[in-house]
Amino acid sequence: MVPAATILVALWWQDQQNSRSWTFKPSVYLSLALCITLAACAFYSPNWLDNDPSMPNLGIEIRQAGLHWVGLFIWLGGAIAGTGLILLGKLHRFWAVNLVTYGAFIWFFITPVFGLVDSVRQVPLRQIAETVISVREINEPIAMATNSFEKPSLVFYTQKPIVFLNRARQIPPYLEQLKLQKVHRSMLMITTSSTLQEAKISPQAYQSIKQIGIYQLIRFPLSDTK
Repeated sequence: MVPAATILVALWWQDQQNSRSWTFKPSVYLSLALCITLAACAFYSPNWLDNDPSMPNLGIEIRQAGLHWVGLFIWLGGAIAGTGLILLGKLHRFWAVNLVTYGAFIWFFITPVFGLVDSVRQVPLRQIAETVISVREINEPIAMATNSFEKPSLVFYTQKPIVFLNRARQIPPYLEQLKLQKVHRSMLMITTSSTLQEAKISPQAYQSIKQIGIYQLIRFPLSDTK
């Protein structure tokens, strides 16, 4: 799809460049309004990014990096430049300014934000996965129990089957089920302290192995097994 879309955009761009019948179109005003709206969204975006339990500090990281100011200046710059071209009657350059604005936003805002998301969200998961690989006993079950979205990337990082429990109340029945099976001596669980508290799991019921970010790797002994 991407090569085809690229060809279509290139053909459209060539047609726009060759056209000399530029007039005030609703799309021009819509584009300016969109630039102003995106400037506001980029500036206030850190306020909306602290509610994800798997990335609790992402908004703070964006503020500290100054990326909200970068996004604001890029979109406001595009709006100001576009308005100037309209006033000067040089509408044939309007879409070139738009193209540069979008490219600058992707390069100077989106790309660094993706890097921050990786460092806040994925790096802890990769580190936890490395620990799981190093401490896991033969055929020891692995589960991830959190009250947030499942992280299937753990299956890729560990190359092991993982049971996902997306509610704290599912932990006690799952542990009881493993004990009744009388197959495993213990099991590993990737979870969070708040999830364990909500499930009313006592700290004496498990062995804490490692804490990385919000994630905690613990081992439950299945004492009823032989």
